[in-house]
Amino acid sequence: MGRLQKPTGDLGFSTDQYPLPHDGSNLAEGQGRNNAAASMAGQLLRQNSSLREVKAILDQWNQSNNPPLSDAELNTTIASISRTHNNNNPGSSILIEPLPSSKPEFAFSHIEELVKGVKPINWLIKGFLEMDSLSLMFGEPGCGKSFSAIDLACCVATGKDWHGKPVKQSGPVFYIAGEGFNGLSRRFMAWQSFYGYNLRNVPLYISQCSAALTSLASARAVSDSIEKIVSDTGGVTPSMIVIDTLARNFGPADENSTREMSTFIGHIDEYLRSKYRCNVLIVHHTGVGSKDRARGNSALKGALDAEYAVVKADDEIKITPKKMKDADEPDEMNFQFGSVRLPFNDEEGEPQYSCVLQYLDKANALKIKQQENREHIREQGRLQAEIRIGEKQKRVIQTLERLIGEAKATLVRADRSPGLARIETRNLRDACFREGFISSKNWSRTFDALVECEFLMMDAPFISISEKGQSVISEKK
Repeated sequence: MGRLQKPTGDLGFSTDQYPLPHDGSNLAEGQGRNNAAASMAGQLLRQNSSLREVKAILDQWNQSNNPPLSDAELNTTIASISRTHNNNNPGSSILIEPLPSSKPEFAFSHIEELVKGVKPINWLIKGFLEMDSLSLMFGEPGCGKSFSAIDLACCVATGKDWHGKPVKQSGPVFYIAGEGFNGLSRRFMAWQSFYGYNLRNVPLYISQCSAALTSLASARAVSDSIEKIVSDTGGVTPSMIVIDTLARNFGPADENSTREMSTFIGHIDEYLRSKYRCNVLIVHHTGVGSKDRARGNSALKGALDAEYAVVKADDEIKITPKKMKDADEPDEMNFQFGSVRLPFNDEEGEPQYSCVLQYLDKANALKIKQQENREHIREQGRLQAEIRIGEKQKRVIQTLERLIGEAKATLVRADRSPGLARIETRNLRDACFREGFISSKNWSRTFDALVECEFLMMDAPFISISEKGQSVISEKK
C-alpha cells in the first residue's frame, strides 16, 4: 500500500486562513472557495482519510459551488494542505488509498444464522417508534408537527410515558433544528413547565444551526459533533435524533431528485441511524398536489420504517399512521393544544404563553362535550330569565371602571405606561363588597352572568370590561 512521501514547500493555502472548520455548505465566487476547500481537506486528513477519499468528498462538494473551482485549483489546495499536515505532524504519513476492508464487499449467510438471531421488536416508544429505524412526521405548516416532535423528544429524553405509550429506551436526544430557535426554546420551556421537569438535567441537545445532510462533509460534521458529546458524557449513545425539518436540513439539493434524496437517506443511515442504532425522526411538509402524502421524491417513503400524517382541524390535532413496516399500525391519536403561561413577561409587563400537546380521549371528550352542552343550554335559559343588565350588574361594571381608572392614575404618577393597568377578579369582588350593593351570597351568580354574557372579559386572574360592557356604562351616563 503506497503512502505519500513527506512533501516540501507551501503553495499558499492553509487551514489557518479559514476562521472556523467549514461545514460543507456551497459557496459562490468571492466567498472563499479555496479557503473552504483547505479547511475541509485539513479536517478530513486529521480524521485519517486517504487522499482518494479527500479528493472524492471535495469533488462532490465543489460541483455545487457557483462556479466550481477548476480541478487544478482543487488539486493544488489538497496538495498544499497535505504538505501542511505532514509539516505539523512530523513522522506521520498520509494514505493514498483507503485501507482495504477485512470483510468481503458482498457476502451471504445461511438462513440458520438469520433465524436464530430473531428478536422481538426493539421499541423506542411501544407501538409507535422503533429503535434503529427511520421515521417521518409530515403535515401542513402550523399543523402541530414540530410540537409533536418536541413532545416525543422530551418524553424520550426524560423517560416519561408518551400519552399512555411507554418509552422503552429512554436516553439522549439530538434535535437538529432548522429555524425558529427562539420559538423552539419557548416550546421546550412550556413542556417542562407543564409536566414539572427540569430539562437542564436531561440529555437533550439542540443544534445551533441547520445541517445540509445531502453533503457528505456536513453529515460527517453532524456525526462528529454527536460523537464528541457522547464521549464527553460517558459514552451513552443517542436513543433518538430529530431532523426538523427536512427542507431546512436538505441543503441546496432538489427534494424531487431520486439521486439527491437517496444521498440524503444514505448519509442519515450511515452517519446517524446505523452508527448509533437509534431512531431518526424526520419532520417534513406535505406535497404540493396532495395533502395526504409527504413532499418530495418517493425514495423517501420507500426508506421509511414508520410514517405519520399530522392534521389540524379547528382546535384538534390528529396523528394518523401511514406506514408501519414491521408491526401493526397503531390507532389514530387525537390531541389538542394546551396553553401554558411562561415564567416571564414582555417589556410591557404582558404575560407570555406557549403551547403543549395534550392527549384527547375521543370517547371521553364526547361525553364531556355533551354534558357541557346540556349545562350550557340550562345556563343560557337561566341567564335569559335573569339578566337584562340589572342595577347590580351595572354597579359591578362601574366599580371595575373606577378601579381601572385609579390604577392608571397610579401608573402615570410613577412615570409608567397606563396601559399596564390590570385588575384582578378578587380585587373587584372586594371593592364591590365594600360598597355594599352586593353580598357574597349573590356575587358568584352575578359575576358569572356578566362574564357569560360578555359584559366582562376574563384573562385569569385579571378581569376587564368588554366593548359591550362599555356601552352599558355609556348608556348609564
